[in-house]
Amino acid sequence: MGSRPFGVAVNPAGTRVYVTNNGGGSGNTVSVIDTARNSVIATVPVGAAPTGVAINPAGTRVYVGNINSFNVSVIDTTTNTVIATVPGVANATSVAVNSSGTQVFVTNPSVNNVSIIDAASNTVSSTVAVADPRSVALNPVDGRAYISNQSSDTITSERILRESP
Repeated sequence: MGSRPFGVAVNPAGTRVYVTNNGGGSGNTVSVIDTARNSVIATVPVGAAPTGVAINPAGTRVYVGNINSFNVSVIDTTTNTVIATVPGVANATSVAVNSSGTQVFVTNPSVNNVSIIDAASNTVSSTVAVADPRSVALNPVDGRAYISNQSSDTITSERILRESP
């Protein structure tokens, strides 16, 4: 395992766990854990200070928010390598993928918005203003996004964000 583990995501099959390693030394990586053996099978270098991590519904891509690099790393789960880096996010703290795997939502508390990444092109397609967003979760049934807003003690919901059909 790397230094200062932070974010954790499990693939849809339950066979792999992805852990962001936020600290120095062996930080700035993602550890890939085989759940059958409960051991690290790969270590993937990503951007600086990785935090949030999410996996697409197909289990083929892992999205990692890198706070100090101001980007999102996209990992191919077959090769355990970074296949794209998405710039244009600031202080990427939390990451979630919609149920169709077409959009990735990233909270950016330092600039008070949520970036929406087009998963096909790995580019930021839009941003939505949200006060001090810290974490994001998507409801797979109705497609609503829920964002925690730390400084205002509120939750932003479907009135602001809604995933595309």
